[in-house]
Amino acid sequence: MAGYDHHSFRANALQRSSGDIRVIRLSFVLLSHGVPRPGFAYIRSLGDTALFGGFTTKAMKKRLGCPEQTPLANYLQTVLIKAKELAASITEYNTKTKNMYGVARIASEHENANLNIRSALLEHDIIPENLLPAEDTKKVEARHDKATRVIFATAEELPSVPDTKEKNEAHY
Repeated sequence: MAGYDHHSFRANALQRSSGDIRVIRLSFVLLSHGVPRPGFAYIRSLGDTALFGGFTTKAMKKRLGCPEQTPLANYLQTVLIKAKELAASITEYNTKTKNMYGVARIASEHENANLNIRSALLEHDIIPENLLPAEDTKKVEARHDKATRVIFATAEELPSVPDTKEKNEAHY
């Protein structure tokens, strides 16, 4: 596909999936359904373990060579970023529509959502824990920002477009 930049697409996918709005929305749903803040990490951890075939978030970071303080998603392929996003959306939707409360019930829902997403991936021969790491999204974003600055710094100004509004008004 002409003009397709996989790295920019992946960075945008990660940025959208881990953006403040989604995190705030999911956090609000969890809080409003009886999940204290420490429960957030527990719920996400159960989801990761289900999605990655029993590998914990920490184990997946080690497999992918991801530094401990860096989010796992920074090293995930786009398909896994989207898989995690879908599982989180399913959890959020079902928590609200089924009026679920508490860490145990919502954690179970999130785990099941991730198991179902994992099954769908496996049906398409995608084994989440066996995918190669993607380039760190922060490095991709930095390279993209630098390229954008270079383009703007070296681009010539576009010629002005004649004002056609006056010509069009004369016809009426």
